[in-house]
Amino acid sequence: MKERPSQFSPESSTQKVLEGILRAKLHYLSRRMIKNPEGNSGFYIRTPQENDAFELKALYLASFPGYPFSSMVHTEEGHQKFLKDPSSIRIIAESELGEICASAALGSVPPDLSGEIKQVVVHPRWREKGLSLSLIQSLVEIGEIAGLQYLYMDVRARMIQMQKTALRAGFSAVGFRVGQHLVYHPAGPKREHMIHMVKLLNGAGGWLDEGENQKIEPRIICQLQEAGVRVSLP
Repeated sequence: MKERPSQFSPESSTQKVLEGILRAKLHYLSRRMIKNPEGNSGFYIRTPQENDAFELKALYLASFPGYPFSSMVHTEEGHQKFLKDPSSIRIIAESELGEICASAALGSVPPDLSGEIKQVVVHPRWREKGLSLSLIQSLVEIGEIAGLQYLYMDVRARMIQMQKTALRAGFSAVGFRVGQHLVYHPAGPKREHMIHMVKLLNGAGGWLDEGENQKIEPRIICQLQEAGVRVSLP
């Protein structure tokens, strides 16, 4: 009995994932309104732009006071590098007045068809409004569009509320990682325990409007071409 040839190849899967993330970046160039679960004024989701670096850094420093990785990772250089990464996408939630309230990111590994949801933060003033859940759900949709097979999150063991949010978004806790994450305290380095959470995807996707990708931002096309990706969108 002959084996059926596999339709999977690292090249084709990488192309599909990167094109899917590009579509998502285009989709969120214009901010999209999300409903506030508590019925207050609405919030919007969009992709950050180059001039958002300072406000994003302030968001992470306010969310994790004294946490050194916030200032080391969320620099102007790091922000620009993340924007140019064709395999990753960051989305932000902002108020009606344009204040950045929350942020989350998705980093993909195209050949493995996997992705990590990370750096989910909500400013203390805007917590308990469902923003982290909205951002995670939006990144799950992006993972579907990109054809990823599963997403994962590593959540600190002491962050019970974020674990509950991930569960509401359809993730399952599958592992407990002892002393995986290194943090710094005044008394010296310390390792934190992490809960490994996973969500399987089916790659269905399809929330993009017809013709939405007709106008492709040249900056994104150049970034993909520099990364050696063939852009073949409608």
